[in-house]
Amino acid sequence: MTEQLFQRLVEDGYDLVRLEQLNPVLRPFALEELWTEWGKMIPHRKGFGLWSDLDGMMRMSAQWLQCDKVLFLLSGVATGGKDAIRKQIDEKFPGRMRKLVSATTRGIRPGEEHGKDYYFYDREAFKHQIESGAMLEWGEQGDRLYGLPVESIESALLRPEPVMVTHVEMESGWPGIDRWLQDYRGDLRIGVLKVFVMPEMPFHDFEKRVWRERATDDPKNRIYKSVRELALAPRTADVVVTNRIMEGTLQPLEWVAADLFGSANLMLQDKYRIAVQGSKLDPSQGIPDKMIPAYQEAQVN
Repeated sequence: MTEQLFQRLVEDGYDLVRLEQLNPVLRPFALEELWTEWGKMIPHRKGFGLWSDLDGMMRMSAQWLQCDKVLFLLSGVATGGKDAIRKQIDEKFPGRMRKLVSATTRGIRPGEEHGKDYYFYDREAFKHQIESGAMLEWGEQGDRLYGLPVESIESALLRPEPVMVTHVEMESGWPGIDRWLQDYRGDLRIGVLKVFVMPEMPFHDFEKRVWRERATDDPKNRIYKSVRELALAPRTADVVVTNRIMEGTLQPLEWVAADLFGSANLMLQDKYRIAVQGSKLDPSQGIPDKMIPAYQEAQVN
């Protein structure tokens, strides 16, 4: 075991003990006692459980009205509700968002197609993809490998949908995509929106939920991983979603979907952008009040 890995395990264990002692609600100001960066989060204007700090706001505003395509990186703790949010965006804004195809070593199921549902590899072929640099990120769950192939983004760039969404891991996927964007030499201007989702519930309830819903998928490791993500998120995410839809109430889910898609939509050039209708938001209303002058200036320029 490397010294760096040992140190991380010690820190994870300490943070987990503190979370279990304090049992905070998973909400920015409640987490500030453990990680001070959470106290810098500001709620979005008229948003439903959306937060950003000043650095995240500036990263987003620098891309407003500039992009041909937007990479929407949707990450979060286990059982946080990422799939529900993505599916709601698909329903509200059909034809506007393309889900990137992941790779896996699990067996192909009836009705699935290679390159459409997943890129299916055996373990040896998957490892070859990693060694050749063809995977932007990869990880292991149980006896299966999974990851995001470069081919998936390159294929999505050729499609008409302006927003590309993927559920990459925050620790490995976000840096991997950042490196790919730095090396990209194509003609398209590609924006990136990094979103972190966590369920707004007491930490003890979150632990119980993971043990209940991920009982066959190493729940203890998922909880430790979630603790690391909670420590990293306020420093790296552009938008944090405190997900209050765990009981399935429809209206909040619609608002979250509209707010998040609106944030990606703001980055697109005029010819790609649409009005975000059917919710309480127009294209400019998902941003904090203090950023409105910057948005107005971006429109003029």
